[in-house]
Amino acid sequence: LNSFKIDLDGVVINKVKDKKGIENIAIPDLERRGIDVLGVLPYKKVLAGIVVEDVVDMLGANLLAGEKGLTKRIDKIFIGAMNIESALSYLRRYANKAIITGGDRIDMQLAALETSTSCLILTGGIYPSPQVVAKADKLNVPIMLVSADTFSASKSFENITAKIEARDKEKIEVIKKMVKENVDLSKLESE
Repeated sequence: LNSFKIDLDGVVINKVKDKKGIENIAIPDLERRGIDVLGVLPYKKVLAGIVVEDVVDMLGANLLAGEKGLTKRIDKIFIGAMNIESALSYLRRYANKAIITGGDRIDMQLAALETSTSCLILTGGIYPSPQVVAKADKLNVPIMLVSADTFSASKSFENITAKIEARDKEKIEVIKKMVKENVDLSKLESE
């Protein structure tokens, strides 16, 4: 950092899963280099998650139902290509999931709506049945339609990164609390 002539007041270490490793190795090393560690922020799953609206934007999807659920968090992606009997245990096991399945898979869509599902991404440009749309609207579960096949739609998720925007009230509150509890802001105020 000195070679770049950066006037550094300190650092905050973010997304920490192994606090002991940071405290025993990284912090002493930084302090030996004259870098003040202002705080250590733990990894929080809620901050790593994406929201449904991000997916709609990224896929350029046509939103068909569940507009009130656009701020729901997505923690898991499920490809609904298997038979329904095999899928049911997985659907029940995970919350906050996005289901990517063919628009003609009414069985998968209805089963997903019976569990904690954040959104349905229907592929192949095939519109869902009115029954599925009505149920999703009632539950505030967004349904988006894409022309891509299921594999291509699932590959698109590799390019989505979690962001924190003004609309992400939950994430903002988590960050405020984390900073208050883990960062010594007084070191910045004295500068």
